[in-house]
Amino acid sequence: ENLVDGSITAVASNDAFILGVLSSNIHIIWALATGGRMGVGNDSRWQTARCFDPFPFPDATEPQKARIRDLAERLDAHRKGAQARGVTITQMYNLREKLKGGEAFTEKERVLHEAAQTSILAQLHDELDAAVIEAYGWTEKTELATKSTKNTKGTEEKQSDFVASVPFVANAVLLYGFISLRPAA
Repeated sequence: ENLVDGSITAVASNDAFILGVLSSNIHIIWALATGGRMGVGNDSRWQTARCFDPFPFPDATEPQKARIRDLAERLDAHRKGAQARGVTITQMYNLREKLKGGEAFTEKERVLHEAAQTSILAQLHDELDAAVIEAYGWTEKTELATKSTKNTKGTEEKQSDFVASVPFVANAVLLYGFISLRPAA
């Protein structure tokens, strides 16, 4: 049985491009910089009005969108397959973090890693991040991740760091709750 409360947000779209961009590290950085904080652990909280509505989706070309859609669909299928093999989303991403950090798996984690095929999950995310970065017109990962993770002075400064790093924030067009950006001339 699933219990849903008011903190659950569903992004209803049949376009896997949206899933791909929202699954990218670029959106995660944005959400951590702009979203709220809650609880004793000051845990991040994704909020529609702060993390989704103003999010600057890339003004991607059709081939770029097709690539992001393909990767998002592969990522979605991979995650669903791992869940069918008994691995939860949380377990998958905890294993991915350990894999990225070069940490050794326990025996139980090794079994989950094999069922989740965590290396494939990590590869799909790396490819998706590269495709989304390209769609923004960037040639490499910027200082953005470093700015967002090292800044401990508060959300407002983090958000301004992100916005200052995006070279084409001007010319945003709001359409049905999505932001489409055109590179500044």
